[in-house]
Amino acid sequence: MSHIVAITTEMKDAGVLQRTCKRLNLRCSFGLHEVYSTSVRGWGVELPNWRFPVVQRENGELHYDNYRGSWGEISELEKLTQEYAVTVSIEEHAEIGMGLQERIELENSAVQLVFAGL
Repeated sequence: MSHIVAITTEMKDAGVLQRTCKRLNLRCSFGLHEVYSTSVRGWGVELPNWRFPVVQRENGELHYDNYRGSWGEISELEKLTQEYAVTVSIEEHAEIGMGLQERIELENSAVQLVFAGL
């Protein structure tokens, strides 16, 4: 039996964010981070070629400033968000005894995950 699911992602779990960053080899640290002229406390993620970190506050809100693409490509944030959703999906399937069997990168930048019982 197969299911196709579209997922809207809210990055609210700091643990999942940290594990996602580890999988992507991104630096992620908790503390006070400078985002342009504002200091934001939370988990800061340094995305490739971004001038300022993306910061996940404790309430799950994301703070960032890429100055309409001049200080960082939004596609890098989209990759982080997508991988966060993949991490959640893998972990939730593992809780019900299913493992990732295959990951397929589609032409439209979407990801297809195939799970099977363990």
